[in-house]
Amino acid sequence: MYSCQCLICLQLQQRGLRAAGWFRTLSKAQLAKSDLMHVDETGINIDGKRHWLHCASNTSLTLFYPHTKRGTDAMDEMGILPFFNGVLCHDHWKPYYRYACTYSLCNAHHLRELERAWEQDDKHWAKAMKALLIEINKTVADAGGRLPVTDAEQWRQRYRQLLDQAEIECPPPDESQREEGK
Repeated sequence: MYSCQCLICLQLQQRGLRAAGWFRTLSKAQLAKSDLMHVDETGINIDGKRHWLHCASNTSLTLFYPHTKRGTDAMDEMGILPFFNGVLCHDHWKPYYRYACTYSLCNAHHLRELERAWEQDDKHWAKAMKALLIEINKTVADAGGRLPVTDAEQWRQRYRQLLDQAEIECPPPDESQREEGK
């Protein structure tokens, strides 16, 4: 027989689980209707086994969704991306491109990759590009989120100059030197 305290605890736990389910359902619907949503995933350990923690967020909501898989099966099961048609900001992971929305790439990921290219591969263009992206971000924020067309064009020119420098420093592989079958 349960004590009165134990029954109260069970009732509170059941209410909490119902509220969590309600919140998850509401969050999914609100995220799917967002104009802009950020998504990412990272590996986690659950009971000694590899799982993936999928995350979807906008300015007011964040939903975490653990799953045994990393790819579109998990993202579809999460129940947001198949219904989303706004701007999806992500890390350039190929499976995100399967969804019918507009794409935006995450500068936090770009900055980490540029840092690696500079620190580990000594790519000078990467250090300059990272500094430029940070400077552009600050300038846009200081301007209230939008630059005049002429200012934006000046930043684009600096950006393209660094891309030209990157192509000189990191030319594409010579396909004629490639071994057949590789």
